[in-house]
Amino acid sequence: MIFDTLDQLDRYRGLGSRFAKAFDFLKTLDGNAPDGRIDLDGDDLFILVQSYETQPEERKEFESHRIYADIQVVLSGEETLLYAPLEALTAVDPYNEEKDFQLYPMRGGVTRLEAGPGAVALFFPPDGHVPGCASPAGPMAVKKAVVKVRL
Repeated sequence: MIFDTLDQLDRYRGLGSRFAKAFDFLKTLDGNAPDGRIDLDGDDLFILVQSYETQPEERKEFESHRIYADIQVVLSGEETLLYAPLEALTAVDPYNEEKDFQLYPMRGGVTRLEAGPGAVALFFPPDGHVPGCASPAGPMAVKKAVVKVRL
């Protein structure tokens, strides 16, 4: 897991060409971009622009992915992201290969990341994460870009 800001992404270019391409695009992404999918390299690299209302963390579950890394970028609003290593979590459902998704119940002892505009979180397959949690300021509207990078 990496937590940083948009203006620091160049330090992670060594992660690979797909990451570098995503970072270059994110620097140009307008916070007013419409919700939906933006293809950068088909199913190997794409962005999901999303708008939603954050929720109390007790309503959420951890998730993980095996095929893709997530680059989550807050464009507007504030949210809390939760992180826990997968070895500390127990799955509630089998892995969904079609959606590259597995869920885990909420647990204590997690790392909380407070994310405002320009915050970037990179989650890799061993990283359990919970996006969309209400920040200390309470539930609010968030606009976010989630880049899916095939590993």
